[in-house]
Amino acid sequence: MLQIAEGMRYLHKRGVMHRDLKARNVLVELFHPHPVFKNEGCISSVKICDFGLSKIKTASSKFTSPHVGTTFWRAPEVFKDEAHDKKYSKKADVYSFAITCTEILTGESPTFEDILMTDLYRCITEKGMRPPLPCSCPGYLAAYLQKCWATLPKDRPPFSEICRMLRHLKGLLIRAGSDDNFLFSSVKDIDLEEMAKHLGVKWCIDEILKCGDNDKVRLLRTASKSKVFASNREFKRKLVKVGDHFANWRGTKHKYCLAAEMFSIGGFLRWPRANWKLGLLYEFGLGVPMVDEEYAVRLYHEDTTASASVELGRCFKMGIGVKSRDNNLASFHFKKAVDRQNKSGKAIQCVVELIDIVANGSDEELYDIACKRLSDLSTLECEVYFHSYRHWILAGPNEINIKTLIDALANPRTLDNRKYIITKLLHEVIQACDFYVWEDWVDHDGKCSHYALSIIKAGGVEAVVQLMCSIVISWIRK
Repeated sequence: MLQIAEGMRYLHKRGVMHRDLKARNVLVELFHPHPVFKNEGCISSVKICDFGLSKIKTASSKFTSPHVGTTFWRAPEVFKDEAHDKKYSKKADVYSFAITCTEILTGESPTFEDILMTDLYRCITEKGMRPPLPCSCPGYLAAYLQKCWATLPKDRPPFSEICRMLRHLKGLLIRAGSDDNFLFSSVKDIDLEEMAKHLGVKWCIDEILKCGDNDKVRLLRTASKSKVFASNREFKRKLVKVGDHFANWRGTKHKYCLAAEMFSIGGFLRWPRANWKLGLLYEFGLGVPMVDEEYAVRLYHEDTTASASVELGRCFKMGIGVKSRDNNLASFHFKKAVDRQNKSGKAIQCVVELIDIVANGSDEELYDIACKRLSDLSTLECEVYFHSYRHWILAGPNEINIKTLIDALANPRTLDNRKYIITKLLHEVIQACDFYVWEDWVDHDGKCSHYALSIIKAGGVEAVVQLMCSIVISWIRK
């Protein structure tokens, strides 16, 4: 394949288009032929032949016939009836090269079973039908061949790039030897960088995520050393997502050590949420050598998300990882979190995850941690100073978290002891609502709104009683 690509690169460089490239038009010279099977042996060199349909590329060159090339090797644009009115493109040879490669990989000519010749054009251009590639074809090569036979000519790479890719692939094959997983068995950062240039960062990430956990971490660590990946937003977002997968906050099987490494890499690349997540692991001693609350506070400081600001406010309010409690700094960070929440219009992520763990989590240790953090936030009513912040942080924009809590109460799978915690949290949030938002809870006739009725239906009787007391208090305030 590399020698064919080199030959086509040579032709295109001199303005020659083959227009009928296929395996039958490639001569093969065997080195040390097999003593019994004369047609088998080591390939020494290949030569491209049959230039009967070739044409010199000029500014005015056009098709001389609508039937250029062989049917199954023709590019979609060559199939068009008006092809003789269009300028011929070198990218049509690239398409034919990709089909030729399938011949080499399968040992058979390309065919489309149960497809009539009259329907072939529609199947190729509209349905994107192409010859199947064998399972033994390396994923890197398969993805690149799919790029070479793209429907649109502009999406196909030139032969100069194809040659570079095939030379790189040859090096990977030699380095990996007989390893089935050759693509990732001995890959280096420069290899991943080359793959990203040819196939895109997204393809590389998707392939890496298909690997086992240890290989996944090693490859993501390797990729982070490359500028192509380190500057890619999708790559950094995936690092945190993989870290969350390893941490498995809602489940029972955790790989905190691997999660810590993913968050650490994400934090080094300055991706939001990474340092906040890593700080949580250090604060509670999950997957790290020891509990280090001071380092956790430093990590929260380095993060730019509203969740990190909430954690900082909590730490300064409760005196966690800091020299002493500081209500001024706590208020500053809570205000920053609320401002960011209002700007985004979305609930603060840490509160959403805490509510999810309390309602649906199956790990008792994480459940206890979530209850403690929510308790730290809900006790802010002891200080008038934090009164409004507590509501906006816990309730979320448009009281979206309250709706989530009500749904958790109504869920028959929620355990009774957790319903008690959820009911208590509902009361805390409701009590923190100032009278400007009571129209969401009381209708114009002074009766309970659909929110309150939803809580009654969900079984949160205690929350409703507390709610009614709070309503009376709010009327007195008015």
